[in-house]
Amino acid sequence: MPDYMMDCFYRDHEGRLDRVSHESRPLLAHDERAAISEAERVAILAKTAYFEIRVTALMKTRIIYVSNVKEGGRA
Repeated sequence: MPDYMMDCFYRDHEGRLDRVSHESRPLLAHDERAAISEAERVAILAKTAYFEIRVTALMKTRIIYVSNVKEGGRA
């Protein structure tokens, strides 16, 4: 079974995206669609500006989804 992880990013003071490594979190999902739904729900609570979902299976990692970056300043 693949492992799904969400990596969160926030905007810094200049408006650039800044990765928050401690905001990487596992997602409990049985397929990619469920992982995306769970990530969108969690991202709203975390006030994430942007997130990526990656899946790891058989020692390989790939990004399966990239959210839209919110416009404006800090999320």
